[in-house]
Amino acid sequence: MLPQFQQHTDGLKMIYLKSDTGQMVPLSAVAKLEENAGPQSIQHSGQLPSVTISFSLRPGTSLGQATSEIEDAAKASLAR
Repeated sequence: MLPQFQQHTDGLKMIYLKSDTGQMVPLSAVAKLEENAGPQSIQHSGQLPSVTISFSLRPGTSLGQATSEIEDAAKASLAR
């Protein structure tokens, strides 16, 4: 979509998709469009969304120990 149409949700009304039969169908026929608050941008690593985690080490804690604990917490969180 051209940048001038990306500023407002009205630009979504101009998007049409090709159906299995080749007919053009408005996006609104297959999706419910709803305005809501959200991030203005999402960081990516290649084509996948990514996040950056920053942390400080407790005195006496090695970087390897901290990394291991963070990975364990992530695995436990994603396993839910």
